[in-house]
Amino acid sequence: MAATASTTNPQSGSAAGFEDPRKNSILEQAERIRSHKVPWEAFSGIAGDEAVAAIKQLDGSSESTAAELAKADPKALIATLKLFSKLSNAVTLEYLVTLLDDFAELDSAHTSRIMSAGEKLEDGKADTSIDIFVKRLAADNDYVAHQAARMLARFALDGFKFEEDAIKKYLDWAANRIASGDRPGVLLALTSLSRTFRKDEFREGAVKHATLLDVLKTLLTSTSQIQTQYQVLLVLWVLTFTEHSVAGMRQHAHALLTPTAEIMKAASKEKVVRMAFGFARNMIVKSAKNDGHEYCALLIKCVRSLTCPSAPGTDSHIVTHLHLASIYPPTPPHSHKVMPRVTELVTQQPYSDEDLLQDATEISEQLKMVFESLSSYDEYLVEAKSGALRWSPVHRSERFWHESVARFNDNDYELLKIVAAYLDREDDAESVAVAIHDCGEYVRHYPYGKNALSKLGAKEKIMALMEGRDQRVRYEALIAVQKMMTDHWEFLGQQTRKVAEGVATK
Repeated sequence: MAATASTTNPQSGSAAGFEDPRKNSILEQAERIRSHKVPWEAFSGIAGDEAVAAIKQLDGSSESTAAELAKADPKALIATLKLFSKLSNAVTLEYLVTLLDDFAELDSAHTSRIMSAGEKLEDGKADTSIDIFVKRLAADNDYVAHQAARMLARFALDGFKFEEDAIKKYLDWAANRIASGDRPGVLLALTSLSRTFRKDEFREGAVKHATLLDVLKTLLTSTSQIQTQYQVLLVLWVLTFTEHSVAGMRQHAHALLTPTAEIMKAASKEKVVRMAFGFARNMIVKSAKNDGHEYCALLIKCVRSLTCPSAPGTDSHIVTHLHLASIYPPTPPHSHKVMPRVTELVTQQPYSDEDLLQDATEISEQLKMVFESLSSYDEYLVEAKSGALRWSPVHRSERFWHESVARFNDNDYELLKIVAAYLDREDDAESVAVAIHDCGEYVRHYPYGKNALSKLGAKEKIMALMEGRDQRVRYEALIAVQKMMTDHWEFLGQQTRKVAEGVATK
């Protein structure tokens, strides 16, 4: 039976620019492994003579005969699992896991038989088979580890219950493989996640995992290879099937949606664009109302012209263009608030995927609704969560600070904490300077601002930054400290500016 290669793959494809997932340097070892001759008699002491005879019969039979043998007598599967759990020889482990995977590939019902065989081992219990394959995720042999993950995905999709610890170990393995940078291993780990994330318990484990979403972010760039973009977005799309998992991704949303918007703009392959729109749509539609509004504002900020390029080789003329233009509201004339808006939704280029068009249309409608109510606070919040602060007009807007300062205290000072965190950024002097300025404005407009900043440790950091290396940082720190120390900050601030300007001209 082990001489038969697996031929089905839910993500196989031959579209230009995409790799066939079956053509992977790790999986390609299977043909070599299937040709190996295992001396089964050598394992009689572990499995017993009768079990070894059953394995030999199963191993040497045709597909149909193997299925009948396993159905009639589980001895061979039980012995195979036992050997796989106890042996350490790499060559034999490779053969055993291939034997099990090939058997599972023959018929979906065989996964249940492998699970049942685990229960019949000594001290076996319902999740023994899961435990065996989870332990093999730690194997030094990449092939064995990836085939173990493949079997675990089969168990998950068949609805078998995983303990929380087993899910964590599986996600640890996936995160480590993705972080390794080894391309064949990365793609196989992503394929595995796209399958297991169809189950709620794996989605829940993923959003709680310490590093998995962070390592996925590193692959989600507009310059990544097409296959990598597609598989990462597929994983994120499946991960965001439910409101609960979307809510759990809140702290990662900006870091994931920003590069997704860039991919929407730059990608030329329909499969990639489809996944990008699908993921963005899930994040917007399945979020709480305020979060969805925030994510729309982020997309509006990120993309001025969100275009789905034409797909070559098609005859139809359907595509979605989302043109996001900037306008200056006529009033108030001095606010200088730039508010992007959706100007049109045009269908005129060749995409045949109705789901893509539906997602793009839904996102467009959401963006239009958000634009109509987009405020200075929305713009500020998006910028604060973007990872970089710049001297956009909102920071110096008296109206913004007067109307929005109290919102810095919402959700246990969530926004204030985000701004204060920029004070530790040694790699971005402009972000530090803007954050210092905004902390000063917060104190000026909120009576208890000094106490709030002190509790966060921000007051002390700003005072220390008066001696920082960057001139603009030192200047903003001096002004902010004056705002904290006196109610007559306007006069002192003007005097400080005059002194600073005088020094600059000398």
